[in-house]
Amino acid sequence: MPDIKSMFSVYTRKYFKLASKTLGETPNMPKAYIYPKLQRTGLANMLFIWGRALIKSRETGAMLIAPDWFQPLRKGPIVRREKYLRYYLNSFTNFGYLKGWRKYLTLFFGKQTSLQHLDVKDEVSKLRSVIYVVDESEGFSPFVSEHEFIRQQLQSIVTPKIMCRVNSACEPRIGVHIRKGDFKLIGQDIPIDWYVRVCQELRAGDFENYPICVFTDGKQHEVEQLLKLENTKLMPKADAIEDLLLLSRSDVIVGTSMSTFSLWASFLNLKPTIWSPISPGVFGYGLDTENHYRASWDGQIDYSSNPTGPLTR
Repeated sequence: MPDIKSMFSVYTRKYFKLASKTLGETPNMPKAYIYPKLQRTGLANMLFIWGRALIKSRETGAMLIAPDWFQPLRKGPIVRREKYLRYYLNSFTNFGYLKGWRKYLTLFFGKQTSLQHLDVKDEVSKLRSVIYVVDESEGFSPFVSEHEFIRQQLQSIVTPKIMCRVNSACEPRIGVHIRKGDFKLIGQDIPIDWYVRVCQELRAGDFENYPICVFTDGKQHEVEQLLKLENTKLMPKADAIEDLLLLSRSDVIVGTSMSTFSLWASFLNLKPTIWSPISPGVFGYGLDTENHYRASWDGQIDYSSNPTGPLTR
């Protein structure tokens, strides 16, 4: 009995070629694809999988299949009454990726395998339609020295409407990211008075009179103590990617330790970032709110640079 799926694969590729000619595109369909299969996590953790797939696509020449940023029916943010529901609908265009009906036909008919089987660029030209799936994060390690490329590629797939708002906004001078939500539930949120103290020390140093922009998934009353500082404002609710790009353009970032959102903001433009140091505690981590440390950007927080006195650039 003939292999029905193989037969459909042949006809599908012929249809792709015909459609490509009709649309004025190259009739030579890629023989290998890389698919960033995103998990049901927050945006920053999704970006780790996307970034890893993007770098491997560049190294091998395999075509990138558009990831599914929109993942509905998330109960956690609704139950916790969070500010952001983490749907990421209409945040990305996936420009330049395989998407739409071509994406779903390729995923249905293509042979899927692990990314570890794709190592050499020369292999791509010898392969039949194979989809290499990236579904695990390796943190920043696959692209830690590629921040400019990652930033450019990320901005290229963000919807024009969001990029227009980001580019027309007044860039933050002191950007403060305060993570609440699920961090608060597990006892990993940082007391607001730590942020107040750090911002006061920044202004006592080289950042005197700098305006402070507060980005948070918490409620206004949870950050009210910080908002009482002169020339400090709470950023209005926006798309998560919009907040991330704006925060990354700050002159200095005051981040939330253990937050990948803060880490990504720091990474995208390699901006100086201040963190509360981590020590053993809840779930293996705890927060020492008596001190603060700066990051020397290599994808990790540098705990050897505990500043004393007013904070300077």
